[in-house]
Amino acid sequence: MHRLTRNALASAERVRVNYSLIVELLMLLDFSFKNHSSL
Repeated sequence: MHRLTRNALASAERVRVNYSLIVELLMLLDFSFKNHSSL
């Protein structure tokens, strides 16, 4: 049971890290798109 909980926590942490990476990538794309459209 304890190992299952630890695995669930590890996968949740991995998802959270992936989510923050995706958010940063989207913000970067949005930023570059705004810069290009203003040119």
